[in-house]
Amino acid sequence: MHLESVLFSSEVVLEELILCSSVLQDLSIRDTTLGHLTLRSQTVKRLSLRRCFGHGLDSHVVIDTPSLEFLCIRDELLENFRLESASSSIKICIDVMSTMQAFHNFFSGISEAIDLVISRNTLEELYPDHCQPLQLPNIENLTHLKACFSSGFSEMLPMFLSSYPNLKSLELVLAGYPDMKKIACSPVPRCFQTSIEHVEVLMAREARQEISREAEIEFAKYILENAIVLKKLTLWLEGEEDESSSVLQRILTFPNRSLVEVKIKRSPPAKFRQGYGFEFRPVYDPRALFI
Repeated sequence: MHLESVLFSSEVVLEELILCSSVLQDLSIRDTTLGHLTLRSQTVKRLSLRRCFGHGLDSHVVIDTPSLEFLCIRDELLENFRLESASSSIKICIDVMSTMQAFHNFFSGISEAIDLVISRNTLEELYPDHCQPLQLPNIENLTHLKACFSSGFSEMLPMFLSSYPNLKSLELVLAGYPDMKKIACSPVPRCFQTSIEHVEVLMAREARQEISREAEIEFAKYILENAIVLKKLTLWLEGEEDESSSVLQRILTFPNRSLVEVKIKRSPPAKFRQGYGFEFRPVYDPRALFI
């Protein structure tokens, strides 16, 4: 059975429909206004919430879904949003705006997550200009992270990564070249020193920026010097093949890199343009939301 574009008269009706659906696995709620919703299901595995939280309302949402494996939220995150239960291997994708308290509450409630995809918009909310940045609660179980940083917020990268001490795989979309002087001034994240094995970076220059091979090399050098147990580094670079080869040759001259596999890949311009955003996909497709 497949239901689509279902209209409901109240949250109570929706709650009962979900609770009574004994074979429901994929659920997408979008383009509505939820006030008070308690979503309970023993069978739902994939859940998508998009444009369904009321702005300025005294709303709360509770998710009690012990089988939930994939959660995607693209909305304004509520302070009263609570994930009570989910699978121990849940993957979460977020593209949200909210208050600092709501972010803190949310990250405190996803401590079991092993895979997280976080958009550029969300990171800019977490680390606004001229404000004290938010130190997120640690997510000890997280092993894979995919995130998009703009150049103006790249200095927050070490602080952001410090919340994931056991991270093994990191995928970064860098929208603009990072300020390596500011990054180097921050403490090296614990995951770089103990656990991270795979790093993949897509560097997307901002509009009106010239390609900077030196910036790309410096960022690669930072990773190679600090990620002690690193096994593989992949860089997606824009430009001609011979230029990419020169970057690789420079990187291979760095000391003590004999145990790390380094790959340089050329990417068409479309890939870089897509890298800026958060590509929403259907709830049944839990692949990465960044192209």
